[in-house]
Amino acid sequence: MKSRARLLSAVLLAACAEPSPPPPFSFSVEVAGCAALLEGPRCEVVPGQRLSLWVDAPKGAALELSAAGRRLEAVARPLERGVAFTATVDPGLGAVELTEASGARWSLVLGRFVEAPALVEARRLKASGARDAAATLLDTTRFDAPRDQARAMSLRARLALAAGDLDAAIVQLGRAQAMHRAAHARSDEANDALVRAFAHVERHEPAEARRAVESASDALSLYAEGAAQAGYYLGLAASAEADARGALRHFSDSEERATRLGLQRQLDALEQVSALLRVQLGDFAAALERLERLSAQQGPAPVCDRASLLVNVAWARLSAREAGQAAADAVPALQEALTLFESGCPNANEAANATLDLALAALQRGDLDGVAAALKASRRGQTVGRLASWWVDVEGRLELARGHPAEALKQFKRLESLALASASSEAAWRGLTGQAEALSAAGDRAGALAALARAERELDSEGARAPLPVGLRASLDARDRSARQRVELLLDAGRPAEAFEAARHARARALRWERSAERLAALEPGARARWAVAVSAYTAARDGLDRAATDDWKLPAARLAAARRDRAATIAALERALDEALAALGEPATPHLAAVPAGEVWLLAFPAAGDRWVAFAASSGSVSARSFTASSVADEQGWAAALLEPFERELSAATQVGVLAYGRVRELEVHALPLHGAPLLHALPVHYVLDVGSSAEPAAPTRGALVVADPRGDLPFARLEAAGVSQALRESAPLVLSGRAASAPAVREALGRSDLFHYAGHGSVGDSSAWDARLPLADGQLTAADVLALPRVPELVVLSGCDTARAARGGAEPLGLAQAFVAAGARVVIASTGTVADAAALRLVSSLYADAAPTPETAVRALQRAADADRDAGGRDWRAFRAFTP
Repeated sequence: MKSRARLLSAVLLAACAEPSPPPPFSFSVEVAGCAALLEGPRCEVVPGQRLSLWVDAPKGAALELSAAGRRLEAVARPLERGVAFTATVDPGLGAVELTEASGARWSLVLGRFVEAPALVEARRLKASGARDAAATLLDTTRFDAPRDQARAMSLRARLALAAGDLDAAIVQLGRAQAMHRAAHARSDEANDALVRAFAHVERHEPAEARRAVESASDALSLYAEGAAQAGYYLGLAASAEADARGALRHFSDSEERATRLGLQRQLDALEQVSALLRVQLGDFAAALERLERLSAQQGPAPVCDRASLLVNVAWARLSAREAGQAAADAVPALQEALTLFESGCPNANEAANATLDLALAALQRGDLDGVAAALKASRRGQTVGRLASWWVDVEGRLELARGHPAEALKQFKRLESLALASASSEAAWRGLTGQAEALSAAGDRAGALAALARAERELDSEGARAPLPVGLRASLDARDRSARQRVELLLDAGRPAEAFEAARHARARALRWERSAERLAALEPGARARWAVAVSAYTAARDGLDRAATDDWKLPAARLAAARRDRAATIAALERALDEALAALGEPATPHLAAVPAGEVWLLAFPAAGDRWVAFAASSGSVSARSFTASSVADEQGWAAALLEPFERELSAATQVGVLAYGRVRELEVHALPLHGAPLLHALPVHYVLDVGSSAEPAAPTRGALVVADPRGDLPFARLEAAGVSQALRESAPLVLSGRAASAPAVREALGRSDLFHYAGHGSVGDSSAWDARLPLADGQLTAADVLALPRVPELVVLSGCDTARAARGGAEPLGLAQAFVAAGARVVIASTGTVADAAALRLVSSLYADAAPTPETAVRALQRAADADRDAGGRDWRAFRAFTP
């Protein structure tokens, strides 16, 4: 609940004195812990109720919490923003007051929370699993009070939801919400709206879920606890729309609100759901840190909650290992979860899922007997067949590990057949990748390459239809397995040029997924609604097809063929609708890979099998490849030996070097690697090639320039830098937006009519998993999603600030701000991947603009000269700056 204090009644003075009102309370206040919150606001509590209050006050603000005229014992908790109080209250206190040193007061009226005994008993029965008894009690009890009638309707809806009757639950929740609104019970109204949002997410209706949250906006403006929960449900809706970035941002907002209100159970739920999303995005370090911390927490917890957490911990560990990253063994967590499923939380389907994960863990350890035993147990415990494709997948892998490629091939072909029946591109990819492994093990290289080509086409098709592929269970980082195998086989066949193109294609596809994800987060409401409807229909139908496909074995051949034809028609219609909705993102159907320009050499390091990597050097006429091991590149000298020394002949004939950074190479300063005792950048201009093309139409030149300087007013060197840049650009009559003039609307509008954009100020990027790189502006920020949504961007962009090119670690190939400008149509972007001192940035930029204002044609060489000048002066900040190109 947020509120501003109303003027309090004046203290009575002498009859002749004119009363003067106290000053208004200065700060916003939010409250959590009321058993019910009514209009007023009025907080209903039971004796011994624990309330949390968050006050948006600066550190050191003099505040006192009191009740019934006496100071209230409370625990104060200073936060990064504001201060939180926790206190125990009783309804007899009448009100809780916060008082400032000035005498201004904020007051919250307390009342007694009373509920009909039948409602209390029905809740107890529901919690114990006796849902039918709870429903019977509600149906046979007469509730006279309007609020009890509304609560009974709410509880009926929750019983329907627990029974899987989503239609009834949604209708009843809507009725209960209206009844609560009429009774001015704001917290109950909001809670029903949020549960209704969850039901819509379960029914694959994310747009309806958002509308359910919006329907309680007035209640949520008073009910801070509900506003904190709303971000969780909005995040679920965004995730259901394949908007992973939007989901994480909603979860982050919800975490911030829940933290200041002390809502620990909500924080735990948020950490789990955001961690699982990060697993899908390949950010294993952040996901595992959260999940491992939660699993290590001591204290009582519901048995089923503990079992679910352990399964999630195990899946994150398995996924990290599948993607070749270090993680703890998943077996202990799975064994503990299975013990809970068999005793305190019986759930046959979840136990079957955990047992299947146990089989995957055994595969990773090479325990083939353990794989067979766990697979048998999983099949015995599962009743609905939803794990069918994974059973077949694990069976195929087991046969491969046993050295039976022919048997493995049969299983993987069966997996492909199951995938086609249920329209699962992800399962089809697994089936085809497995077939390739089996064919390769049998010595059929041509057959393996053909299967891998089809697997790659499945990934292209899947990625073209969703920013985060629908139905994805494995992480995106694990999805380059087919490309790695293909590169390996092509090299073994002596076809390095094709291997280079296969590696480039996989990298470009990953970047395209990232670009689509950011664009989705910035869709205008109409296009987003169309996308939501299309994704909802596609996902719901896919689930139905998946369920139907598990019964295919029951059908005779003729009926089976007819059923599959009908499914194919359904799938085609759904994919057309999804394609039309995705067109709003402006994405090409497949990545366009440009030819290597004459005179240039492009370097690419790509992971192959196990510890092996392949380094490529490609020119307009040839491609060379050399293998190296990850363990041999512990430092810059090792990377130089792997990436530069094998290609000295090619580099000696080049005029410029392009770097296609992929995976761990993104963190490497390739331009600073030593070549003949000096950095590569000293010998040759170096640019980092995004290799994703641009969907933007070339714009007619405007010859305009935009300079943004020190938007936050705290970087004097940035203002000096901007003055020098403006002088160098004086013939272009640059528009200079400095300090408060550099507002978000002004900057976005000016970007569309400029050919050059120079930013001198702070750069900012969140933690390893935030996907929130941004340029701070006077009244807001410019994000990667904002950039990708612009109708036009300048051809040349210089981002002089810390971390302006840093992308979040993890994920397939994440985009930072610099990469977003290139993806949106810029020809060259110069930006930094690390912290840069103000004075060093000023010195380097002065050199960049020294001879003449750079152009897209000269910018890469201008950066080379500026870096040399900085290095000659003893500086090291030149290493942080890179030139990015399409």
